[in-house]
Amino acid sequence: MTEYQHDIFFTGLIHPQAGSWHIDRPVVIQESGRLIEVYFRDSAFNVRVNFTDGHQLGHDEEQDGTWLNPIWYEVEAVVRAVIDSLGFVIAASLEIEMTTGRADGSAIVGGLMALPAFARVENGRVEPQLFGRYLAAVQGNANVRHALADMRMALRLTTDTAFYCYRAIECIRHEFVDPEDGAKPAPSWARMHAALGTTQSEMEPLTRLATARRHGESLPLAHGDRLTWLRWTRSVVGRYIEDYLPSAK
Repeated sequence: MTEYQHDIFFTGLIHPQAGSWHIDRPVVIQESGRLIEVYFRDSAFNVRVNFTDGHQLGHDEEQDGTWLNPIWYEVEAVVRAVIDSLGFVIAASLEIEMTTGRADGSAIVGGLMALPAFARVENGRVEPQLFGRYLAAVQGNANVRHALADMRMALRLTTDTAFYCYRAIECIRHEFVDPEDGAKPAPSWARMHAALGTTQSEMEPLTRLATARRHGESLPLAHGDRLTWLRWTRSVVGRYIEDYLPSAK
């Protein structure tokens, strides 16, 4: 099989930009058969990914650019590790935002401000009645607020998607706690599953991934599995807010 050499480039910003964050020399990391070079200067970053595989990019793939997403999801963990190292030693809370990606000198994609594949609506338009349900749900309801915040983190932190997806479901589970349960979580889980049409066995793979991360271990999560759990969790949280809460009826 013919092997092809690829050069992938990502650029983006480091927030808060006012800090003019930089490192004096590039950081070079070898991971999963890929050479990753990370550059920081004036609160901007550049990443070069070099690797060899048996796939030659076609014109449609280059124009579409969506095939870059799985590569960015993997590379992002490395970039975040570098920025977290910098932030830790200088006591700064830093975030990254990927803005463009370029494949083999031809494919250019912009950073996605929203992810339509996971959206609860089409065309980015939220009807007032639907949005009103969410506004009503978050008022005075810490569990729902935490669930929505966890989904934000699940979309942002690709390596921790499973952890935050599970925690979002845990937040919703607390909505089904009865004081008579005491410290036993099983009854509230059973009520949640019955109300929202989920099952414990259905959640088992997510539970395993999240529990490992919670205890400091990191289990691999394939790109396709990440998308599956994001969609599933957002569907469950959305179902609770849109269909189950009294304010939704």
